[in-house]
Amino acid sequence: MDKGSKNLDNKLLEDIKEAILHVLKNDPRAMPPAILMHKVFKQVKVKHPLVYIQQKDFMFALEELKRQYLVGKNDFNKYFIDYLDYEEKGIFGEGFIEVDPLTGNGYITVKKNYNEYKKSSHFVHKKNLNGAINGDYVKFVELSVSEKQFTKFSLIDVKVKEVLPKPVPSSSK
Repeated sequence: MDKGSKNLDNKLLEDIKEAILHVLKNDPRAMPPAILMHKVFKQVKVKHPLVYIQQKDFMFALEELKRQYLVGKNDFNKYFIDYLDYEEKGIFGEGFIEVDPLTGNGYITVKKNYNEYKKSSHFVHKKNLNGAINGDYVKFVELSVSEKQFTKFSLIDVKVKEVLPKPVPSSSK
């Protein structure tokens, strides 16, 4: 591990990370680190009653979850669930991807000709781009996301499987 967690064993680190995700999943509001830490320590104490968990160990676990895009941090220094690893559904598709330069997330429009206009129908989190860049034609797989709040209006979450050669535009006669 790194300098902040030399004395932290792997089981304890995993339990801290699991508790962080559990607390944030069960409270939809972004949470300040002090409150999050208190709730996490309370949960971890059940499994590790004799261990004193230091703040630096908690912050190390939190930063590791941030690097994996599982936890995010807003401008008010509050933490929230960013984007979890979802199972693939086995439903594939192809389309052009547009990557938002501000967020790094992608949006896929299913169309065969790049000039056709059609509204984006699929969302790709930046950790699921798999090397795809703006304008690429990609093959994607749908993800099983069950916690969506506005499923009627929201985009389908997908993961890019590979970048494909762009289709040749068909000439209309």
